[in-house]
Amino acid sequence: MSVFTQKLKEGNLQLPELPEVARQTLELAQDPRATRAHFLETLEADPAVAERIVQVANPAPESAPAVIEDLEGAVARIGLKLLPHMVIGLVLGRLHNAADPCINRTLAQRWRTSVWRARAARVLSEAYAAHLRPEVAYLSGLVADVGSWPVLIGLEREIAAGEEIEDISGLLEEHSSDVGEFVLSQWGFPEHVLEAVAQHRNPQYESGRTHPDYVDLCIVAHLQVSGVADQDLAHAAAFRKLGLGASAKG
Repeated sequence: MSVFTQKLKEGNLQLPELPEVARQTLELAQDPRATRAHFLETLEADPAVAERIVQVANPAPESAPAVIEDLEGAVARIGLKLLPHMVIGLVLGRLHNAADPCINRTLAQRWRTSVWRARAARVLSEAYAAHLRPEVAYLSGLVADVGSWPVLIGLEREIAAGEEIEDISGLLEEHSSDVGEFVLSQWGFPEHVLEAVAQHRNPQYESGRTHPDYVDLCIVAHLQVSGVADQDLAHAAAFRKLGLGASAKG
């Protein structure tokens, strides 16, 4: 277990504070009396998130059976069960407000990479994994690095206390997946997303399943946005499972 995960469990490190729209959506998800109208009302109060929900609900133009133009249709396609988690994913970019400029720049860069990874995972899903939901692939890629937020918050406190941190990137690589899995489990994320978060940096991951899963999509998407060459991608089991191995070698 990561030392940062242990700190979270012991209450010595706080979970990221969610924006109001995400907090309210999570509360609705836990209320058996909540209806679709309640979710719509909450989302409409945050136009930026509402717009992104509509965008995420629409697949690539070449594969779209019908374009969704309004929030109600987008919520219907995503589903109320997935919606709170999608909202959390979409608002993570608002959380990089650290006082330390170095930490803040790192948070901002990690968020940009998360968006690129999410887009790559969605494209891979639509092109090579028709049995998977593109919006879930997008969400999995978007939140795969959520563990960086608590880790960086913890490091910021250590820096403020006068400690010298030599290798922030190395600490993130070592701890963020474990921390991210724990954080998302506290927010009630589904198991297949937790698995993608835990394993997306593991190119040797093998589920034993015949068809690719969300972990495979996130692994390949992560390798792609990390700038790994095609010949190196071909060594990843997930790359071959998506049917991309032959093209990489040829």
